[in-house]
Amino acid sequence: MAVPGDPGAPPELQYPRWMIGWMSGIDFPPWFWIKNTGLFWPLLGLALMSPLALRGRTRLIIAPFSLVFLAANLARFQPWDWDNSKLLVFWYMASAVAVGAVLVRLARAHLVGAIVAAVIWLSLVASGVLSLLQFLPPQGPAYAWFSDEDLQLAAQVRRLTPPRAVFVTGPEPNNPISGLAGRPLVMGYPGWLWSQAINYAQREADIARIYHGVPEAIGLLRQYHVDYIVIGPTERTVFQPDANYFDAQFRLVLHTPHYDIYAVH
Repeated sequence: MAVPGDPGAPPELQYPRWMIGWMSGIDFPPWFWIKNTGLFWPLLGLALMSPLALRGRTRLIIAPFSLVFLAANLARFQPWDWDNSKLLVFWYMASAVAVGAVLVRLARAHLVGAIVAAVIWLSLVASGVLSLLQFLPPQGPAYAWFSDEDLQLAAQVRRLTPPRAVFVTGPEPNNPISGLAGRPLVMGYPGWLWSQAINYAQREADIARIYHGVPEAIGLLRQYHVDYIVIGPTERTVFQPDANYFDAQFRLVLHTPHYDIYAVH
């Protein structure tokens, strides 16, 4: 089921929309898929159209997943066209059973067949392996999604604040308040809101006004039922909030080396 996005979002973010060939661009779609999956499609066709490796009932179970593939190559179901990959993964997982059956049948037929099956299998997984190797240590970068301070901050937030307390924070995907402490935010990461075609422009502007300490900031905090305000590295970088304003207006309830959390009430 595809749920249409926010009617207030720009037209280009509305979905579902026709998108023939998915992300094939200037490539002819069949050639695009041959380039990206290699022998997977020919082997899948062989598995589904002949009794070589699968019984009829099994083929009937797996074949309808090709309709998912067809749908994902005709329309996009999210504003971000890459998100069709979330549908294609179901097609690929089911189809991999059929392709694997062909390779097993080939490997059991003869020694030469086993060698051919092994080479084909290596060709099917090599692109994924090679693409991941560039990100693995030591040559790849290391990413820390949450720091030790984030973990400690989240633990204190869980201990000191009610589960339904609403927080206003900056725009970051790895937010310790929502991601670790499980507290609701006035607005989450804009990239995820955009990918769901949610019109977040007004909330984004209002959050900026809160952090800038404009005269109507108190009214906005009441409007969004905010209980706590977070000032951390992201908020300082994005909004440059005036610490003196927040110290004068609100009560500091939690302080760590890089975070200050104020109670609104």
